[in-house]
Amino acid sequence: MNVTLVSRYFNPRNGGVGTVSEATLETLKLDKNINVKTFSMNNSILSFEGDINRFHHLDYLFFSLFETPIKIRSNLYKNTDVFHALSPIEALYLNKNKTVVTVHDLMLMTMPKMIHTGIFAKSYGYYFKKTLNKAIKSKEIIAISDESAGALANHYNLNIEELHVVRDPLRKNLYTMKNKHLNTDDKFTIGTIAHLNKRKRVNLLLKAFLKADIKNSQLLIGGTGNQLDYLKKMANGDKRVKFLGFVPDEDLNSFYNSLDVFVYPSLMEGYGLPIVEAMACSVPSITLNDAYIPKDLKTRTVQASRENLSNILNEKFFDVDIKSNLEFVKEHSHETICKQLNNIYKMVLE
Repeated sequence: MNVTLVSRYFNPRNGGVGTVSEATLETLKLDKNINVKTFSMNNSILSFEGDINRFHHLDYLFFSLFETPIKIRSNLYKNTDVFHALSPIEALYLNKNKTVVTVHDLMLMTMPKMIHTGIFAKSYGYYFKKTLNKAIKSKEIIAISDESAGALANHYNLNIEELHVVRDPLRKNLYTMKNKHLNTDDKFTIGTIAHLNKRKRVNLLLKAFLKADIKNSQLLIGGTGNQLDYLKKMANGDKRVKFLGFVPDEDLNSFYNSLDVFVYPSLMEGYGLPIVEAMACSVPSITLNDAYIPKDLKTRTVQASRENLSNILNEKFFDVDIKSNLEFVKEHSHETICKQLNNIYKMVLE
């Protein structure tokens, strides 16, 4: 079976889209009966894969609207049996009868200003809506959570029973280390990792950490984004707050295993894979109770309000079922996801 994965990027340096796309690619490589190719902005004459800070909406629109319809029909992809668009925008010019599309969430429609800022926010939401109208006509549709499936079914009056729920695959080499906290000097270590934008609300965590003023503690903030300078200014030179920048895959396991608790204060997620990554390393997580995060994940975390987050950090008691969480992590394994995707691809060929 010849499968072409279509995504903006296949690189974790480009945020959640790149992370999930790369993990999906690695997942499909497990099946010797699948010959997988990729189509992404790495194919673009404007290619800048790996440099998230240089992302520009006009570059992506040029690639999506003008390059894609020409190149996707080239000889390189003519033998494709199944196209898998890893977001609705990527499905715009694909043959609907040969296409599987993954819908992560509807945030670009419901809250575009939380995703993109400036003059592009509204137009990007409009463009996403138009492409989603086309994407839902694909042969098979995947949602990454029950909540995303429900929202999609309700918004477009689809039969939810015909939608597939397939979780995002977890990156490899995330596990509980025997010698945890080796690089933290016995400090109580709180951490988060995210693309540092308004929706992720890392400022709420930073505010709570400074207010808690826990002895012999530190806060590790991984990631880059347009709020980095704002957060650094907010930290005001406090040496307990460490900005790690982009954390590469080879350092990710050590990062999670260095933590006593992982905090994910995001307002809204289609899924929230970093929570699962922390679970894989036996680290308890905290989310905020006003967050829109799939129930499967949120109920496995300590839920705090903005007002009591600092108190919960101070108490250092995080009532989560680590053993149960580790079992839940297995549902995101490459082997599990590969079998699910293989079955869906076969449905396209029927």
